Amino acid sequence: MLPNKIVNIADSLIWKLPYILDVVKKGEVTVSSLYDAVSQKYEDASEFILCLDTLYLLDKIKYDEKYEVIKYAD
Repeated sequence: MLPNKIVNIADSLIWKLPYILDVVKKGEVTVSSLYDAVSQKYEDASEFILCLDTLYLLDKIKYDEKYEVIKYAD
């Protein structure tokens, strides 16, 4: 969700992206442990996944398939 007249900026996905980035910047993390660390900031898992997708598309995070971890994209 993007902010508009109906959706408050604090409820938008854009506002919630830094929660994930703050954890990922500290080091590699699995998806499940990342969700455990930030789950209280999201309404549900689908909102969390949308944020992951957005960060991936913006090239802010990378997924290492070999080790199954998320990394911060330098």
